[in-house]
Amino acid sequence: MKKNDEKLSKFWIFRILWFFVFPFEISSVILDAGVITWQLHNQCTQGFLQSYLKHVDANGDMNSRCLTDFIVHTSPTGLIRLQHALSKVYICFNRRRQLITKLQSRRNKGCYFYERISEAGYTEIESAAEPGLFLGFNRKGYRQDPFTYWTRRKCFSFMKKSQKWINVIQVINHNPESS
Repeated sequence: MKKNDEKLSKFWIFRILWFFVFPFEISSVILDAGVITWQLHNQCTQGFLQSYLKHVDANGDMNSRCLTDFIVHTSPTGLIRLQHALSKVYICFNRRRQLITKLQSRRNKGCYFYERISEAGYTEIESAAEPGLFLGFNRKGYRQDPFTYWTRRKCFSFMKKSQKWINVIQVINHNPESS
């Protein structure tokens, strides 16, 4: 009987994965059914990228993981999407080049980004929908005007402080700290 229960639980885990994870991008499931989370440290604000109540800023603290953890969904073509680990919203650019959060990002081209590595080794996040539009924040932690990219490169640079692999079962149970 125990063997049947084990098969049944594997069946339901696969069904959950198929319904929740596979429709987005298959390559976001890596190794043994898990996802990668990032904490992005902004060079200009000396704070972490955070999302709360439909707002995005770079004033986060490293210890407030519930605000600063982002799940990275990747595609085979090199596109990434940043999904907040707790609230499940995606960081996107709207048509007016402002940062917004959306619950569903597959139809919105502004939610897809490219990860660029600068000469200094920092990560820069560029919009895939509009090349030359980078994710950046000013010294107060608010959204930086994307047209100042060439004059204030530091404000568009991030360091990945914490890259962590999380088992999908922990993501489904909303318990990323138990790994």
